[in-house]
Amino acid sequence: MKETKIYEGKILGLSVFNGKIEGREVKREVIKHRGAAAMLAFDEEKK
Repeated sequence: MKETKIYEGKILGLSVFNGKIEGREVKREVIKHRGAAAMLAFDEEKK
């Protein structure tokens, strides 16, 4: 996956990852924060 850094600050950073998973084009938006972790998953219907 290709990473594009959108923002890098003292507390957090924002990156967008683009690539292919199982032949499908996908985009993942990732917030990086020291000492914290979370994951949100959505299907095609945004559920």
